[in-house]
Amino acid sequence: MLAEALGDSLRTSQLESLHHDLQNKIQILEFNKNVLEENLACQLRNIEAERELLNRREERLRAKTVEDDRENKLMMGLLLEESLEQIFKTEGAHPETERGWSCLGNKCASFGHLSSRDYWDLLFCFGVLVGAFAALHH
Repeated sequence: MLAEALGDSLRTSQLESLHHDLQNKIQILEFNKNVLEENLACQLRNIEAERELLNRREERLRAKTVEDDRENKLMMGLLLEESLEQIFKTEGAHPETERGWSCLGNKCASFGHLSSRDYWDLLFCFGVLVGAFAALHH
């Protein structure tokens, strides 16, 4: 070093001490940087795990919503069918013997005056009305 070459032992000693201190500080900075990077990596792993949990929750929620909607539509269809049966039911009729009766389970309705095509058209129209009503109330 220059201080050594000039024979300045005091400054040489001070420069060596400064060099040693700088080396220590550099090591401390590198250690702190490594700790920060490891902390960041750990937190990012935690965030990713939380994201995966949230994604699974979202998928389950969406699937449940689709299933609930399917059940609601099924229920609405059953209610519509029941309403149609009540509208077209004739008191005192004998479902087993009279032509034009439709039976679903233990419920029967008279559609003798409607052709099969008209009956399904009627069901379709009611379904469209129910769908429009449901869409308005969404």
